Amino acid sequence: MTSVAMGQMRAILLGRDLKLSLGTAEVRRPEAGEVLVRVEYCGICGSDRHAIASGDWIEYWPAILGHEAVGVVEESVDPAIRIGERVVIDSRRPCGQCALCRRGARGLCESLTWMGESAPGGYAEYVVVPSWTLHRIPDRLQSEVAVLAEPLAVVDSTLDHLPATAGTVRILGGGHIGVLAALRVAQRFAGVEVEIVEVVPGRVGLVRQLSVDAVQHSSGSRVDAVIDAAGYVRSVDDAFAGLTNGGTVIAIALGE
Repeated sequence: MTSVAMGQMRAILLGRDLKLSLGTAEVRRPEAGEVLVRVEYCGICGSDRHAIASGDWIEYWPAILGHEAVGVVEESVDPAIRIGERVVIDSRRPCGQCALCRRGARGLCESLTWMGESAPGGYAEYVVVPSWTLHRIPDRLQSEVAVLAEPLAVVDSTLDHLPATAGTVRILGGGHIGVLAALRVAQRFAGVEVEIVEVVPGRVGLVRQLSVDAVQHSSGSRVDAVIDAAGYVRSVDDAFAGLTNGGTVIAIALGE
């Protein structure tokens, strides 16, 4: 707690020149309905890499990115959240004012932003977040595994749209979202054939180590569903081109 008492913390800062540096930032005290979390792990998302390269979406400078964060509650201004609890953080930041927010549909907010882009994120020793964004981590789950909760939630909500009748699924992209999608398809849909298309040879090898079929070029056969987890130029076109009649395309990736 020494750095908290001093009001300073170490953080990875992104400047307006889009250069990263290790520096310090003020530790903001939590207000009503907020908590201060000591960050244990924070993942690197593809959207973080895009923001670093382009400056897109960032609303303050210097920015502290990172939205796949887990940690321990150090201070709480919410009686329902106890100090010392291990938590994973929901990265969404709805406006709370639009018609959808007022109806309770925060995930569909018309002005939705994300932790790290509209407010400081997890690439720091501490982060202040709304208490409603916290989910407790079971004692049996290690923090270095729990840090995958946010991308796993993206995958599982995506697979809710996968038709139960799909017998063959092609996933474009062998990054962590694509791999998680392949593993979860196998767990949730018995007997479904899954193929990942990934152009980077090293990634293909890593994916195969997880007993998932990975290829650098599509087999050309048509499949019942395609999940676009790559977001490259024309990826959606490629997804539709590989479908059987009546097939389904699900786009996860940010892209054109």
